[in-house]
Amino acid sequence: MDTSKMRILTDLSTIDLVELEERARKISLAGAEIREILATQNIRNEIANAIEDNYDFGRVVEVYEIFGGYVNRSFAAVCEREGVRTNYFVRKFNLVTTEIDVKLEHSLINYVRYHGFPEVAWAYPTKTGQTFVMANERLEGESRPRIYAAYVYLEGEDKHSWAKSNATPNELKSIGAMHARYHNAGRGFKEGDLVKAEPRTDKFYKTWAKSFQEMAARPLFEYPFHDYFNDALPGILGLLKKHAIPDEVWAELPLTTVHGDFHAGNLKFVGEDAVGMFDLDWAKVNYRLFDVCLTTLYITQSWAADNDGQIRIDDMANYLGSYNKTLGQLGGLPPLTATEKKWFVPMFHVCNLFLINWCTDGWFYQDPNTHNDYEGVRYMFHFLGSFPWIERQRAELEALVASV
Repeated sequence: MDTSKMRILTDLSTIDLVELEERARKISLAGAEIREILATQNIRNEIANAIEDNYDFGRVVEVYEIFGGYVNRSFAAVCEREGVRTNYFVRKFNLVTTEIDVKLEHSLINYVRYHGFPEVAWAYPTKTGQTFVMANERLEGESRPRIYAAYVYLEGEDKHSWAKSNATPNELKSIGAMHARYHNAGRGFKEGDLVKAEPRTDKFYKTWAKSFQEMAARPLFEYPFHDYFNDALPGILGLLKKHAIPDEVWAELPLTTVHGDFHAGNLKFVGEDAVGMFDLDWAKVNYRLFDVCLTTLYITQSWAADNDGQIRIDDMANYLGSYNKTLGQLGGLPPLTATEKKWFVPMFHVCNLFLINWCTDGWFYQDPNTHNDYEGVRYMFHFLGSFPWIERQRAELEALVASV
């Protein structure tokens, strides 16, 4: 047999196979490391180019990614101009964010800033006078437009996150006072043509049942979160029907400029005092009660295994009491009305359903391949577990709200 033009299929020993597997592992690790280095350099270049080409900040000398957000990517950029270094907060917006969204956010920020709330992180103007940059990025071989914006970098300490907040009594009172001053400063703001695609809560609520069913019907059976959501869907649809707030009640609830994501993780602190507020991606004119109830859940609800979903009553009293007291002192936007107090606990349920909508439509189903299934299951378990506890403690919660 002439084997000169043949390739021998070598029979490797166990030792040879182990050595080869180790070499393959090292090559794979090296490839992953190179890809990570390239991705890091690419995003740094994006941020540096967006700043140096569009702002008068000087040369970008350092860029740091800030973690914690779920919708947009955030960065701290250190720029040097004439020998002076200055810190800037830079946001790279999600692909679905529109120019109208950003224009509304920045218009709203300027309004509250000049109506008694200077602690907000405001956006710098570009060389052309805009407050954001539209630039192209390469994504999966395609060039896509992306919005960037540079904000004042708020001094202070990042002490908390959106979940598992454990603020002190004095911090909770400071959070309540800041929230009240923000709402008061935002009264009278007119959106005009700058209207977000996401409607006000009364209209948004009515879209969730259809949206939930459409997401559950997607062929994503390899994802544990999808299975969990399908199992929970009948119960979620039942909660939507049970806790719907009548249209005539919505008509009585006051509107103001809301934050939409006001929690301790979006605030800066000096000691126990809240001194700065940022991340107004969801800010718009909406129902004040929705914003207050959502914040209450964020900052007073336990994530611990033994009492998950339970609201810390004393924490709620500190936040809510300070909120109402501050509005009473300001003399502009009134404290919580009788109608708001009556529908406070039902609005808790609306807020939990809103968070379920965020966890599904606003997060996991945006791109299932990039999200952690079990993290999503944990969030859903927490949100769903809140409903029975709130109903059991309804009388106590209503009494507290009536007393502030």
